[in-house]
Amino acid sequence: MIKRIFVLMIFSFQILLLASAESVSVFSLDEYVELKLNNEISSDYLLSILEGMENSLSDDSKTWEKLYFQARVSFYKGQIYWEKENKALSIKTLEDSINYAKKSLEIEESSQTRVLISEALSLLMLQKGMIFTIANFSETQNQAKLALEADDSNPRAKLIIALFLCNAPAIAGGDKKEGEKMLLSLTKVKDLSRIDKFYINKSIAEFYEKEERFIEGIKYCRESLLYYSGNEKSLQLLSRLGGR
Repeated sequence: MIKRIFVLMIFSFQILLLASAESVSVFSLDEYVELKLNNEISSDYLLSILEGMENSLSDDSKTWEKLYFQARVSFYKGQIYWEKENKALSIKTLEDSINYAKKSLEIEESSQTRVLISEALSLLMLQKGMIFTIANFSETQNQAKLALEADDSNPRAKLIIALFLCNAPAIAGGDKKEGEKMLLSLTKVKDLSRIDKFYINKSIAEFYEKEERFIEGIKYCRESLLYYSGNEKSLQLLSRLGGR
């Protein structure tokens, strides 16, 4: 693991020296995100990496891939600022993420880009208050549904819809039983990424915590920790559930 971090540190230095967006791959971004999920690098370190990636994308030639990648970088920055309780910067970078994603969609339709917009809107709703939430509640779900129209196997889009069913009041279209069924079905999908497996199991554990079904919650929380054993939020969740 130390060797892996050392290699990524060298790679991050190279990113700062490179001028073209082609030299920054989505794979490298995922690698850093996974290190952060496993609590192997700090939020500040990841933020510095993201800023380096952002600088390398500042050229004028914009393909849909570059715009999507820039949207992802801005999203992760917004997520970090939210966790650090820097509301102003979080809102700004999340709005930047949505703008980049929409520009990308003008060039090429993409299921993953739709999911990104939905996730960014969800984080904005947590910070911008009731008026914004009411105005964008349906749009968050519509983007997830459009993502499934573009790719009906997209697990992150299905997760967004499942969580909506679990958490929304019945009058707004919520259905806990259907949402739970959809969540559990996602655990049986083959060929998921480690990140998707982690978030699916963690989301199920959080749902069971709210429902006070602690034994079931412990099971899925422990499952999430199989993918990122150092994840602080899952470890805290497991403690709340009484799993350790």
